[in-house]
Amino acid sequence: MYIRALKNLGLSETIPDLIELVQTGSRKVCVTSMKAIYGMPKSAWDQKVRDLCMRVYLQLGRRYDSSARTLAIDLLLEAGVDKEELHQMLAAMNHFITKDSQEVGQYLLQRLRQVAEKRKELWQTFMSILRENETRLNNYHVLGQRGMATAFTRGFLNTASSNGSLVSTLELAGGILKRSTLDVVIEGGDDSQAIFTMGMFAGGLSSFVSSDDVAAPSEEEESANAGMELTVMGVQVRPFVFFEGQGELMGHVWSGTGSERTPAFQALMLLHDHFEQISLQNGFVAELSMTGGISFDLAGEVQLSLWNRNAHSVVEKNAGVVLQGIITVDTSFVKSMVDFNIATEPRLNLVSDVNFYNKVALCLQLRQPDMTVKHNIYKVERIPGSKHRLRKSKYKTFKVAGKTYALNQKNNEMCNELFSEE
Repeated sequence: MYIRALKNLGLSETIPDLIELVQTGSRKVCVTSMKAIYGMPKSAWDQKVRDLCMRVYLQLGRRYDSSARTLAIDLLLEAGVDKEELHQMLAAMNHFITKDSQEVGQYLLQRLRQVAEKRKELWQTFMSILRENETRLNNYHVLGQRGMATAFTRGFLNTASSNGSLVSTLELAGGILKRSTLDVVIEGGDDSQAIFTMGMFAGGLSSFVSSDDVAAPSEEEESANAGMELTVMGVQVRPFVFFEGQGELMGHVWSGTGSERTPAFQALMLLHDHFEQISLQNGFVAELSMTGGISFDLAGEVQLSLWNRNAHSVVEKNAGVVLQGIITVDTSFVKSMVDFNIATEPRLNLVSDVNFYNKVALCLQLRQPDMTVKHNIYKVERIPGSKHRLRKSKYKTFKVAGKTYALNQKNNEMCNELFSEE
């Protein structure tokens, strides 16, 4: 709890203490401390932080959890990894033999492609390293990792003033979800802000899966657990824990807890509050007042069958956005006002289906249902001392068709395999 508080505090003075916790703490403390460092401002990521991330990724000094290693990858790539560091990270993949390590290697390749979509120089550095090390790195053993980790960015908003995108990462262990994040990011010019971040975590579930893969030592010692993490406007909310321990998990299974839609997080936020006086060319003064609000509703449901050895889950991210503005021109001989508002209810559903009867098959579907945008304009004009009163209204409704985002080819193949019998 205190480590998460340090993350929300965002003070660079706490980084030395967090580095110490990463190097000496338990598996859970190490991962939480890495998340706290990753949540710090990028200006606080000095050389000591970069050296720590390289040690965690290369597992120098001790064995680190795979989630800590993937967080180290995130930080190095976001901070701007140099050529020597990237070369060491790729060279280490020659020794990734276990399933756990290959998931980390696949995560590195996926995140590398994702970050390189916006930073072309990173991709040029990557290709340069492959050309200079044709036999050691540019081979199937390095570039053909067997992991199922996924990282992608998909745009959902494109306007003249801002762009919106969905940034998702997915880390698996033994075919089962271990850590995932889904960020709703708004970008304008050179600035970007993660409005809402949802993270899922799970561990100790390998005993429920029919798999020939040997579990990592850290996975064998971990008890069954799962939960959800929420970050709103850069502030992390207390995690929502689904269960801890197999006893609590089985209690949920037999009682059917969570099989119906269950709200997990609801909030109202002030999105915009602006007042301005504008001097017009004819000498009048117009007053502009704008207010906006946004509401969040995060809910989900899970259906698990131990008899059929499959599971189905839906995570709903619903929001309501309203922006209202008034422009008035008030003089002694005429009063004019224009009232306008725009409202919409965007929704995003993450649907996952898992079959662990014979061979583990995981299908993820990221859906954006149909959406309606309403835009209303009212104009009122009257002359004091007379009966003149003018009112005009204009209503517009825009239908936005829903869609399902394409993730990657491997996910498509597993979805086809999972639903081939239906």
